[in-house]
Amino acid sequence: MNNKSFKIVLAASIYPPDPGGPALHAKKMHEWLNEHDWSNEIVKLSKFRYIPFGIRHLFYLASLWGKSKGCQVIYAYDAFGVGLPAMIVAKLRRKKFVIRIGGDIPWERSSHKGKTDLSLKEWYKAEEHKGNFAYKVSRFVMRRADAIVVPSILLSELYIGQYNVKSEKLHVIPNPVPIKMREANVNPDYRDFIFASRLVSYKNLGFVLDAMSHVLPDYPDARFVIMGEGPERKILEAKTRALGIDNQVLFTGSISQEDVLKKTDTCYAGVAPALTEFNPNYILECLSRDKPFLISNENGLPFRIPEALIFDPRNQSEFEDKLRYLLSPEGYQEAKRLVENIDFQMSWEMVIEANLKLVQGL
Repeated sequence: MNNKSFKIVLAASIYPPDPGGPALHAKKMHEWLNEHDWSNEIVKLSKFRYIPFGIRHLFYLASLWGKSKGCQVIYAYDAFGVGLPAMIVAKLRRKKFVIRIGGDIPWERSSHKGKTDLSLKEWYKAEEHKGNFAYKVSRFVMRRADAIVVPSILLSELYIGQYNVKSEKLHVIPNPVPIKMREANVNPDYRDFIFASRLVSYKNLGFVLDAMSHVLPDYPDARFVIMGEGPERKILEAKTRALGIDNQVLFTGSISQEDVLKKTDTCYAGVAPALTEFNPNYILECLSRDKPFLISNENGLPFRIPEALIFDPRNQSEFEDKLRYLLSPEGYQEAKRLVENIDFQMSWEMVIEANLKLVQGL
């Protein structure tokens, strides 16, 4: 098929320098399509963020309508903020409609607003999604999509079981795991544990800080580096001061993906503590560098994680024990060995080609 004759419109909620997986995936797809001479347009909801909620979506719908002329597929990067206007445009233009969902907006929004302290699975099991506005909209949009891409079986099973989406519509395309590269040296001055994502409540950073307050004072060369921005930042900064560990916890604010990678190159280990983790990109970058990491036990990574690297995100004593073991010479070498033995291949090229094969097949 002639690439120029096949036009894809990418409907992105956020886009770099905004942090997060959806922004990164939209950027990578857009750049790849341009580099390989595919006809495409990208329409960013973040462009209209200065406009009040709701009204901005009407502006976005109008922009999407104009950019979608002559396209074959509209590919949305969520089922809510951009998903609804993308679905409307796709149906009016009678075009194929695909959604990529990297997380679960109804649960994430409920957690962020402090309405629940349950994990994803617990929240749905308790039926707290019933009556949730984001859930109703997302289900409405998803059930009208021609195909839905998710990065993990965890999400595939959720949407089949709780959203009544037909299984044949769901396609699992894992997030990329960068090709194993020669490990960069650990920072000679500090042993940095890193976190890189939005600072929102369900990321469970308060739990990490409580544990760090018992561990870091015993290791003067250890630090916790928090990369990202969000509504929880001031609360977390105040907590570090109250715990007396502000000299060993570093908040970088919003930084570029390139700077995240530089920090990953010299970090000691990564920490992914959310009640439910999907596919945190910085943990996958740690994996590519054979850097140890600790991740919560409810996660969507597409490979088996050794028990020594996972923890219950509500069990502080267990988490402290695993931090201390990682900070010991024997523990660190054992964790490195476990990470080195994880063998999972999925490049950005493979991810994008799998997506393009899917949309062309429609």
